[in-house]
Amino acid sequence: MDNFMWITNSKKLKEFRLRFNVYDQNQTGVVKVIDLQTILREMGMDVAMETLQQMMKNIDLYGREDVHFDEFLLMAAKLEACEDDEQELKEAFSVFDNGKGMVSVPDLRAIMANMGEKLSKEEVEEMIDEATVNRNNMIKINDFISVLLR
Repeated sequence: MDNFMWITNSKKLKEFRLRFNVYDQNQTGVVKVIDLQTILREMGMDVAMETLQQMMKNIDLYGREDVHFDEFLLMAAKLEACEDDEQELKEAFSVFDNGKGMVSVPDLRAIMANMGEKLSKEEVEEMIDEATVNRNNMIKINDFISVLLR
């Protein structure tokens, strides 16, 4: 799904507006960042406060410490797109799964060398270094996906 396509879905937009309005008790069109975390969690998006604060720095349209509905929609769209990307990566890497959610470092190097976006050896090694490699030279696929999505 296109990252922002769902915004035009009036049913989903109404659902987001209703959830937002529950926390906008004064009907000012804004909620606190802490409330935003709760709203997103209620919608199945478990997001760390640090992540929300970083997103606010990038999305804050009004230069305030609160969240307007349009900012909320932008953040929700970005988070939903990340969840879609994560699911796609999990499906792609599942082919290389050793049955325990792990992939060997040599296999991972080969996978990364043959992906659509060509990465330098240094870039691949940097990503591998960021992930946790166990004593058997294996990496948890979910850990590596987290590194890719940073």
